[in-house]
Amino acid sequence: MAEKKIILAIGKDEIEFNVTTEEFNRYVNEITPSDKVSPSRRLLRRTIVNPEQKELLDTFCDRGLTVQMATKLIGEFQGEVEIEVKK
Repeated sequence: MAEKKIILAIGKDEIEFNVTTEEFNRYVNEITPSDKVSPSRRLLRRTIVNPEQKELLDTFCDRGLTVQMATKLIGEFQGEVEIEVKK
């Protein structure tokens, strides 16, 4: 199981997350065509390292940054990989 500590810098604030393969898979399984925000918020709240920063995280989520933050978090967790279909 992969595990990665990731720090998101949002303006002058930084929030540290600890993302695991299990949390990533849970996030992907929760996403539906009609609901992307709630699973993103749950991922952020489940993986935040410092519980005292949850209020700060909620402030950013309330400003509509939930999906953007989750996208950055997942992108950093996965890393850059080139995948091709060979025929």
